[in-house]
Amino acid sequence: MATIVQTRTTSNVQTRLDKQSENASDDISQKWFTQLLKTVEQSHFQAYAHAWAFNSSITNSTCRLWYFILHRILRPNPQLYMAIRTCNFDARNGG
Repeated sequence: MATIVQTRTTSNVQTRLDKQSENASDDISQKWFTQLLKTVEQSHFQAYAHAWAFNSSITNSTCRLWYFILHRILRPNPQLYMAIRTCNFDARNGG
């Protein structure tokens, strides 16, 4: 009986330690992701990527096709969805 109780206690302690470890790794991941977003925002990566895609689409027909698909067809969909979910009718009508 003592062995069963000790095993259960050890199992409960291990479960608690696993949860604490999981919470700690979640906190670390969230802090890392927040730092990544700040770094990307400060580096103006989106502006560089947009300029590169636009310039590549001028010179390359394949890039022109994908630029059209991404920027004219796929990009408005999340914007329209968010406008509908937030009841932003001006944005919805613009989309």
